[in-house]
Amino acid sequence: KILEYHTDSFFINSIGRIAFSSDGELLASYGSDKTIRVWRMPDGKLLTSFTNGFFDNITFSPDGKLLAGYNDHNTIRLWRMPDGELLTTLTGHDDDGFNVKVRSISFSPDGQILASCSNKKIIKLWRMPDGKLLTTLTGHGSKAERISFSPDGELLAGYGYVYGDDETIKLWRMPDGK
Repeated sequence: KILEYHTDSFFINSIGRIAFSSDGELLASYGSDKTIRVWRMPDGKLLTSFTNGFFDNITFSPDGKLLAGYNDHNTIRLWRMPDGELLTTLTGHDDDGFNVKVRSISFSPDGQILASCSNKKIIKLWRMPDGKLLTTLTGHGSKAERISFSPDGELLAGYGYVYGDDETIKLWRMPDGK
């Protein structure tokens, strides 16, 4: 099956990101036309499309009920699936004179927490689906580049570096972040 994609413009639009829901029922894509499209699998029926700015990456919650996207302008957005309704915008990686960029996001295995990290040396934990900030984790001596929950959700790993300095992986116990 070939999904027709981003062909409604004179200019060819490239696909930047794609993500499957964990059950394989939904496929989301994001293109250079700043549109997110969500298809039902395996028939490829387009369920919804919406334009909501530029995104560096998109990912589904483990249950497929949320789609999260982030950009390097300190913004994370959450949409309800499959209808694409915008639920909230998370802006806790504030720019206080520092060029803040969200670098990575990760859902906990139970989908109750979304972790986000930035080049401001911090990781934030957000309650899902309302987006309430739970806590801010510190400890990286450099920008926090990537994060990932362990399969059981008991640990959060964060990787940070600055041009070869402080290339470390830090581990936090969940849910307290110690």
